[in-house]
Amino acid sequence: MSKSFSAAFLALFLPAAFSCNALSLEDFAADVLIGEAQSYYGEEWVSICFSTEVDPLSAQNLLSLREGGMAAEANALWLPRCCLVQPAGGWKKGLKYALSFSGSILTQDGRTYSVGLYREFIYGSAGQDFFVEKIEEPEKNNPEKNSLVLCFNKPVDPAAFERTFNISPGAELVKKYSDDKRRVEILPAKKWKANVFYDWRLEKLLSADGVMIKAPCSGSFMALEKNSPPSLICVCPVLDEVFFENMDLNSLWERQAVGFVFDSDMDFESVKSGTNFSPFVEGRWTKIDARRFVFEPYQNYALEKEYALLVSDAVEDEAGLKMAESKNFRFKTQARFIELSASCGGKVLEKDGLNWLECGEGSPLVVDLSFSRVLANDSVLGIKKAASLSPVFPQSAAAPYLETLITGADCLSCSEIRLEFGGFDFSQEDQPAVYKMQVSGGAGFVYDALGEYLKEDECFYIAVKKSL
Repeated sequence: MSKSFSAAFLALFLPAAFSCNALSLEDFAADVLIGEAQSYYGEEWVSICFSTEVDPLSAQNLLSLREGGMAAEANALWLPRCCLVQPAGGWKKGLKYALSFSGSILTQDGRTYSVGLYREFIYGSAGQDFFVEKIEEPEKNNPEKNSLVLCFNKPVDPAAFERTFNISPGAELVKKYSDDKRRVEILPAKKWKANVFYDWRLEKLLSADGVMIKAPCSGSFMALEKNSPPSLICVCPVLDEVFFENMDLNSLWERQAVGFVFDSDMDFESVKSGTNFSPFVEGRWTKIDARRFVFEPYQNYALEKEYALLVSDAVEDEAGLKMAESKNFRFKTQARFIELSASCGGKVLEKDGLNWLECGEGSPLVVDLSFSRVLANDSVLGIKKAASLSPVFPQSAAAPYLETLITGADCLSCSEIRLEFGGFDFSQEDQPAVYKMQVSGGAGFVYDALGEYLKEDECFYIAVKKSL
């Protein structure tokens, strides 16, 4: 209703409204142009009319407006013998309003009167009502009826539904809207927690055409009842997603993956956060299915090192039940050590017994080393420190020295190395000269790019005869 229309309407209305009372100058009357029995109201302004002009300042303090049970700021437009009222934030269709105008009022000629006016109404019309027609809550332990369904008499505003639907305890939800937006299905993103009562409430929801829901609705349900906590069945080595459940973790090598098998559908994030290696192992997790998970380290395990693996009792299944107790595992990684063989002139050197070799006078003693793995760059360059030829008998025998180290075409990465020694004594028929050729073992000498190494010193005993 425009201001000009309101003023014209009131100019016509007021004489008729009060003529039947045959008021004297001492009489005062006030009324709200909404019937006391009127349930709905849909005009732009609510009019409060007076039989004589009142003081707006004193009258303003008597005005109060409640919107949906909450105090609301009201805008008031004062005209001669009339006050036009509306919510400062605008009317909300379908919402209940309560207008009160009570107290002592001062007229323009200085007289004071007592006034008491009160009206309750729903803004809009009866045909615009917005309400819930049907509610279906989850049935306990019934996966076929596992969602909360709300059906409305008219389309909902999805954005408004997202803001006004609440559930406790909080849960990550998925909401599915029917094509006509009159049905909303509410499901958990994962699963409802077991043994938990969920309380939900919906209020102040707007329909697609902007009507406020007639009354809030709420409910409570338990979707899943479960008494047994989840259990860890086994932890085992994994290769290409094959779980070797009959093998323990002591069988692990290099950076082999570890598998975890549970008896319930588990929460993946919980499994990841509740599983720890000591010392720390960095790696990536893979979910094979709801009950099987794989952890693959980025780097090799330290060789022959003991590890502790903890699966905490904070790990929970998809229903929110935690494991009854923590599980602890200890394992020591297996080392796949590098193997070494040596030869001279095509003759394979034996590790047990004395190896008789021939060498021309003035020529170096040539020994070929063959490793079972390609050596790391640093190990190849440092092989001079690992390999040595030293006298054993007699004590007066000359001490040889390494003249040359020859590798394959790629001198920074190889498994075949040739050593050339000089400065040794030849054996005589009546007095052999015995030497020990040693290649030092341990993690700091001969190793490959994966960290595997020659486990222990490899020794070969050699006696050299002068070739004819």
